[in-house]
Amino acid sequence: MIKGVLAVLAASVAYGIMPVFSKTAMAQGMNAESVVFFRFLFSSAFALLFLIKRSNRRYVTRRQLWHLLVFGILGFGMTINLLTFSYQYIPTGLATMFHFAYPLVILAVMAVLYHEKITRYKVAAVAVALAGVALLADFSQGLALPGVLLALGSAVTYAAFVIAGRKSSFAILPPMEVIFFVSAFSTLIFGAKSLLLGQLQAPPNGTAFVCLIIISVVCTIFALAMLTYGIRTLGASTASVLNMLEPVVSVVAGVLAFAEPLNIRTMAGCAAIIAASILIVLGERSAQRADLKQ
Repeated sequence: MIKGVLAVLAASVAYGIMPVFSKTAMAQGMNAESVVFFRFLFSSAFALLFLIKRSNRRYVTRRQLWHLLVFGILGFGMTINLLTFSYQYIPTGLATMFHFAYPLVILAVMAVLYHEKITRYKVAAVAVALAGVALLADFSQGLALPGVLLALGSAVTYAAFVIAGRKSSFAILPPMEVIFFVSAFSTLIFGAKSLLLGQLQAPPNGTAFVCLIIISVVCTIFALAMLTYGIRTLGASTASVLNMLEPVVSVVAGVLAFAEPLNIRTMAGCAAIIAASILIVLGERSAQRADLKQ
């Protein structure tokens, strides 16, 4: 269990630092669409190099390829697309709050469709974590319905991707193969979108290029590999709750990199999310001890 917990925590850190490098790349003159496109382009390229060098590659069936296409585009790719659009209507903190409703979606789907037992630890952890994310959000600019719906939509699509990582036909594939196909399909979609909108930009300088490499290798390949391992080890619902540490890492990274303000409310929100993570780990340990006694 501990390896799965550490893997999800590592994924949360990798995802959480991504805004720092994304903001830095955009500060060099790149637009958001181009950052997303190059993120997936470089990710698919690095993943392909890894697969070429590996001798024990597995054959991907048509069914697995179809599931990778569907969940890669409508799950992972669409999540980023919906979140990006939601930023046009509501602040990023609010969008993040609504996006992190995805553990609730996962809990409901796993309970209804897969009859997974929902423990009191999981329910309590989700409730505490959502309260923490709400404390991190800024409601001062109001709620625009289109932005709320888009962010909630991203929660649904990301939940579908996470569940697919556990239950779909490609769940047995090595993580790097999953990353390659998901990134490659997302590259095609976002590349076509950027070209049609006339917004595709090349990295203007070395700083932007290095940021894109870090986003691709650390915040995408490494993060997805760790999260995939965590999902397969702990289950989709447990991994999704632990992954809610991501906004805490983003807050800390913003404070360190950009001297963003840190107040009592923000610290309380971070503390609540950390407490939720501790709850979910305690719940897993309690479940393991119960299994051993049976």
